[in-house]
Amino acid sequence: RPLLLDAFLQITDAAVTFDSFKQRYEVRGGRIGYILHGAFSARTSHKYYTAFTYILEHSRGAISTSTMEENLAIQISCGNFAYAQLLQSFDSILGVTGTLSTLSAKERSIIETEFKLREFTYMPSAFGDSQLECKRILLTSGRERHFQAIKKTILDMKRRNRPTLVYFQDEEAMDAFANSDYGRQLAKVAVVRESSRHVSHHVEEAVKPGMVTLFPSFFGRG
Repeated sequence: RPLLLDAFLQITDAAVTFDSFKQRYEVRGGRIGYILHGAFSARTSHKYYTAFTYILEHSRGAISTSTMEENLAIQISCGNFAYAQLLQSFDSILGVTGTLSTLSAKERSIIETEFKLREFTYMPSAFGDSQLECKRILLTSGRERHFQAIKKTILDMKRRNRPTLVYFQDEEAMDAFANSDYGRQLAKVAVVRESSRHVSHHVEEAVKPGMVTLFPSFFGRG
């Protein structure tokens, strides 16, 4: 397919779906940036969605004309590749992972046939056996019972002087709990947002005994 035609199709798609594009952004120093791993990045771009965002913020007076024009261009894709395929360019491959023993039969077959990894060495963890306790999964019906269950779990952890990290689907859901009758009944609850400063400090505080910290799912990785 011609490169320009492909680019125009991408522009059209971004224009049609722009209102449903939910990637959160901020305007700082006259530039649009996204929050990555808790830090603001103006170098990250979502191609034409970012271009249309510059047009939107320019119409609101938050972006100068020159900055907007700098970020409006037809972006031609000159090719793409899969990072996984790079491994096939080497004669020898060495790797370290902590999840080798958890691979499914299909995953094991892929690394053996596609990447020719056939020799494996298992070593005990330097941290000893896992201390993770997998509690039961509780399914509730309705927000009221959901919040009630969250509060009950938090109080149970606090009685045991355990740190409690509660993750929500997004900040809207997190605020709904924090501002509910159940959330307001809890004492000394920290709320961390994507826009919060010194996130590393909040993370260090969150694992201290008896602490209760609410996070959006953005921080629920790793």
